[in-house]
Amino acid sequence: MKKLLGMVAIALGMASHALAVTRVTSIGFQVEGSKSEIVVDVDGAIEYTTGGSPGDRQFVLNLSNATLDAGAKRALNSTAFDSSVTLVNPVQVDANNVKIIVQLKEEVQGRVEKLDNQLRIAFNAPVESEVANDLPEFEAADMTKTGNKVSPETGKDEKLEAKSNARDDLDVFLENRETKNFKGSPITLKVKEAEVSDVLRLIADTSGFNIVVGSGVTGKVTLALESVPWDQALDVVLQTLNLGAERNNNVLRILTLDNLTKEKRSEIAAKEAIEQSSPKVTKIIPVSYADIASLKKLIESFGKGGQKNSNGTVDIDERTNQIIVQDIPENVERMQKLISILDAQTPQVLVEAKIVEATEGYNFDIGGSLGFGTSNGKLPFATTFAGANPLDKLVGTVATGDTFSQGSTGAGSMAISPSVAFLSGNLTLNALLKMGETESKVKVVSSPRTVVLNKQSAEILQSTPVLIKKKVQTDQGIFDTEEIAEAKISLTVTPTVTNDEGVLMKLNVARDVPAPVSDQNQAVAKRNIQTQVLVDSGTTLVIGGVYTMDKTSTASGFPVLRDIPVIGNLFGSRGNKTTRSELFIFITPRVLNVQKAGLAS
Repeated sequence: MKKLLGMVAIALGMASHALAVTRVTSIGFQVEGSKSEIVVDVDGAIEYTTGGSPGDRQFVLNLSNATLDAGAKRALNSTAFDSSVTLVNPVQVDANNVKIIVQLKEEVQGRVEKLDNQLRIAFNAPVESEVANDLPEFEAADMTKTGNKVSPETGKDEKLEAKSNARDDLDVFLENRETKNFKGSPITLKVKEAEVSDVLRLIADTSGFNIVVGSGVTGKVTLALESVPWDQALDVVLQTLNLGAERNNNVLRILTLDNLTKEKRSEIAAKEAIEQSSPKVTKIIPVSYADIASLKKLIESFGKGGQKNSNGTVDIDERTNQIIVQDIPENVERMQKLISILDAQTPQVLVEAKIVEATEGYNFDIGGSLGFGTSNGKLPFATTFAGANPLDKLVGTVATGDTFSQGSTGAGSMAISPSVAFLSGNLTLNALLKMGETESKVKVVSSPRTVVLNKQSAEILQSTPVLIKKKVQTDQGIFDTEEIAEAKISLTVTPTVTNDEGVLMKLNVARDVPAPVSDQNQAVAKRNIQTQVLVDSGTTLVIGGVYTMDKTSTASGFPVLRDIPVIGNLFGSRGNKTTRSELFIFITPRVLNVQKAGLAS
């Protein structure tokens, strides 16, 4: 009987020992140089596993048969330290399991050291990111003993080079799965009822990938593939068995879709739990240029890392033009960065137009007249041989000095009225030769300019009043009236500045001039261009131009006689008139605040 009672007591002791729950009494954090260390104190034996991923900047310590004391439930915010650790969050998952979730600032490895009543988690600053990625997850390693070989031809680390290429190939494979554009080397697979793990191993050997198969990936598959790209074969196997693939650095993880979905949901839940329990900070961010109400909507949508249920708040103070944010440090940092990018000066553009109008004119006339006159006035008029108006007083009396009419002579004119021996004394021979040459050059430059903000419209105008006479018909008859029009020099522009310092402009440039339409009336001649152009800042572009030339030749005189060489000019007239006009419009935009507007240089 005593022996039986002794056996029962031993059994009860063993059971009580198996069911004993270890208490986590405290969790501390300390930094020594480049080493950050988390110290977990327990009151007995403890079993643990690790999880998380450096790529996700997260480390998870899972404690079995453990519970958190009141003093160990507080989250530790370490953002004030120069450390790779930003947050330590203990979570009581259920009655007998504890998770200690460590949020990291950068991709670093964690190392767990188990002592009698203590666990120490050490994080060292990364010596070299590529080497760190090559280490087993969260295991101790000597960073100076990687054993990598350096290629004598390229001088590069062959191991790191191969890992980098593997990561790039994995990215290509995942992209090809989306586009169904497979380009892998051909592979032939002919198997019947083969284990899926064996098929995946064959594909891994062909692709050169590091493939890890999850515990839930089971089943058999029959394939008959001849010279198929290996990435297409892998995609077929994954789709056939309802599997999913995920890249983790240079490793391709293959899991069932259910397990992959549960894993992602767990990660999201853990991240949300950390954010919900993390201490919040408040920051006041001044806004200088952006519209503060519009900016608030943007940072509420994008500044919280997609966490729509975040407990953070965003408010504005319109009086001081400041945004007040309260959230976890990670979200506050993200909001501040977003505000610093968006709160830039609006680009300001100086737009200068030049309107250049050049006119050249050339006019040449030569002609003459020949006739008879009397010295006693009995023959006051005679028809000339020039074919002109016969009433012109080419002839007259010598006594009155009216041999040539006023206006028949002048600059460039030569006249003679001699008495000829074979004519009677009362008759004279009157001759007139006129030559004239006129040349004119006119150049007019108009240069309107204005400064305008990006995507705003600006107009500058100068006008000259022009009096225009008109006739108006009413019931009482036709009456003369007048109105005042404007001859404008104007520039209207709406610029849009691009990120590479180009300026897209909607332009309306005009230069109107008064133009005579009769001896007593004038109108407004319009010179105008409406266009849309793209010009680099500081560059001058010809956006329009008009070239005109008028050339006129005239000839008149007495038939046959005007064609006689030299003296034929006394029997007629000839004239040549040439007018050339050129109109050019130049535009020069210049962004005045390139750096402060945050544009690329």
